[in-house]
Amino acid sequence: MKGVARRLLMIAVGAAFILCISMMTSPSYTEAASTLKIRINKQQNCVTIYKLDDKGKYKPYKAMVCSVGSATPLGNFSLKEKIRWHTLEGPVYGQYCTRITGHILFHSVWYYENGNPATLSNAQYNRLGSVASHGCVRLSVRDAKWIYTYCPSGTPVEIYNSKDPGPLGKPDAIKLPGGTGWDPTDDTNPANPYNKKKPSIKLVKGSKNILQSHFTIRRLANTEKGTLIFNVLKKNK
Repeated sequence: MKGVARRLLMIAVGAAFILCISMMTSPSYTEAASTLKIRINKQQNCVTIYKLDDKGKYKPYKAMVCSVGSATPLGNFSLKEKIRWHTLEGPVYGQYCTRITGHILFHSVWYYENGNPATLSNAQYNRLGSVASHGCVRLSVRDAKWIYTYCPSGTPVEIYNSKDPGPLGKPDAIKLPGGTGWDPTDDTNPANPYNKKKPSIKLVKGSKNILQSHFTIRRLANTEKGTLIFNVLKKNK
């Protein structure tokens, strides 16, 4: 009887393994992974997301400012597991982590306390857009969460060097005051004080004898409720 039970257990384990493999290689899984592609420009600290269009071609879809490190490897990889909060070197802690290869992850800028989003290192946040990590790819919470949420395991990732940031350019990084605090792009957390600020518009006068029919919008706090500054150049009469 013990032999029969052992054989039945082995058959059940084998069937479960085959089922897992078939689910991961099923059209729905592979198609989801193949509709997006990620390119990381190590030289420019810029991430560009590409999305497959109706004609079967990858088109630039979204750009993110990031911080890589000298140990960030070049090459082609595919995304692996997701980790909501993860212990990083220090020890410090990151949100919305997605493994690229080995110990190289996408993750938020680090926090002093595990699970506490009010303990962000503002000094490290202000280094977004420059080389700052031990090899991982640091992002704002908004961008790390986007990859965590929308880029499934198996999504292809290319890390390369180029003087050209990418087809969508390199987004400006937000700068924060010193100390610790919140990531202003963490816009789904009701405790984030940045989410309680009301939108405001500030007009800045331009130089004499300059007339510009359009204005430039720069989003300072990259949230839907973020503060906007409009630079309007008007003719000074």
